[in-house]
Amino acid sequence: MSDDQPTIRPQSTTPPAAATAQLGADAVGHLAAGPAQQKLRFMAKGTAMVPHYESQAGGTRRFHGWKHDATLGPKFKMLDTLGRETGQTSHHGGFVKQLGQVVAVGVRSQFAAEYLRHLRDGDLWPGDAFTAQAAGVDFDPDYGGEHSEAAQAAHEEAIKAALALAAEATEGAQVEAAQDDGPAGPEAKG
Repeated sequence: MSDDQPTIRPQSTTPPAAATAQLGADAVGHLAAGPAQQKLRFMAKGTAMVPHYESQAGGTRRFHGWKHDATLGPKFKMLDTLGRETGQTSHHGGFVKQLGQVVAVGVRSQFAAEYLRHLRDGDLWPGDAFTAQAAGVDFDPDYGGEHSEAAQAAHEEAIKAALALAAEATEGAQVEAAQDDGPAGPEAKG
């Protein structure tokens, strides 16, 4: 393995001191309840894009509660390293929020303190009372209405509208490109 590539280290089996101190005595006592309950559960909140620290440590850009959709955005022509068109087209892509997706991270994860900080900062919804208690925030079982069925339906409609708008923008760009490719100059008008 070369020195310029990230190293993935195994996760610790004991909670980091900082995470343990932030959890408090009651939450740490919860660790003895069994592996199935040793999780922090949360959901994406608003437009905050909280990094998936475990993946990013390995070099992959991911965010909890968001999924990359490579078909979003306007199309563009692919260029090679010399700036020549390759004949292939692609989309810019974008991240789409995954409503209703509960993410679970081990309390003993080396990144537990980071997720607790995001919960306290309001970047995430706590997914259960244990997680809310561990972060020292209130638990809202309705998640502010953000992850309800009505919100999911509105979210799907917004995505459809955005895709339609992107399609219109792409068509408009193609018309402009066709006009730019036409003859130009005084001789062409005459």
